[in-house]
Amino acid sequence: MVEESNLNSNKPKTKATRPKAVYLWTEADVQKWLRRHCSDYYMLYGELFHEHKIFGKREHPNGRLGLL
Repeated sequence: MVEESNLNSNKPKTKATRPKAVYLWTEADVQKWLRRHCSDYYMLYGELFHEHKIFGKREHPNGRLGLL
């Protein structure tokens, strides 16, 4: 039992980081999200997202920046 606790204490402790806000996503981040969460549609839409340079920010018709 003591040996097991020693093994666990030897692991480096990493601090969890918050995910990047969507409006900061790059085109690569969007592709990665699409591949992970919508794998059934990645083959259909992945290339289109790339061709149209879909990323986290977009400009609204009123000139303000907003989310995709």
